Amino acid sequence: MEYMASQKLHALETTNTNNRCTPPLGKIKCNIDGVVFMNNEIVGWVAIVRSDSSHFVCCIIGFKSGILDLFMTEVITACEAFLSLYSWHAKNAILEIDNRRLWDAYMASC
Repeated sequence: MEYMASQKLHALETTNTNNRCTPPLGKIKCNIDGVVFMNNEIVGWVAIVRSDSSHFVCCIIGFKSGILDLFMTEVITACEAFLSLYSWHAKNAILEIDNRRLWDAYMASC
């Protein structure tokens, strides 16, 4: 299942990860993911931002030296995405995550 959180703390669930849904009219969607390159001791993350018509808006990408577990890598990814969206004054954004543990931690902090 995919779990998405908007900045207004609305939750949406979809049952099929192969079907990417477009955000509601007037919103943008930011799909995030992280990766750990164990052999190179590097973690990386990417956030893809799409418009309400599913057009590509931008890509946020980053790397960091050191070994982190995948959960902490995805925490960094979410933070980077939130900071970028905040700096763009994007108030109608939906953050899509695929990590249930991160979703649960986020919802517990609200």
